[in-house]
Amino acid sequence: MDAGVLEGEFMKKLKDFVPYISVVYLSDKNKAGEGHILPGEGMLKLPVFLGKLKEAGYHRYISGKIYITKNELADAERVKMMMKKLRKYLEENYENI
Repeated sequence: MDAGVLEGEFMKKLKDFVPYISVVYLSDKNKAGEGHILPGEGMLKLPVFLGKLKEAGYHRYISGKIYITKNELADAERVKMMMKKLRKYLEENYENI
């Protein structure tokens, strides 16, 4: 089964899976397929997924998985800015739906 079929079937039956999901990890990917960039900065249509997740009654944890280099991690202001961007993205695309 290819990814498109899996994603389509999963999205159609999301409400059936929601009771068994405890945490949703979000990350986006670029056009080269490299993942773990900030949601909204890549190519995935995560707002559609988040809308369906909320519609299905998911009210538990949502977390982001983001690739951070050692240099970025050493810059507290950069990390703070990245976390604020992730939080804003979740507010706009999940909490305020």
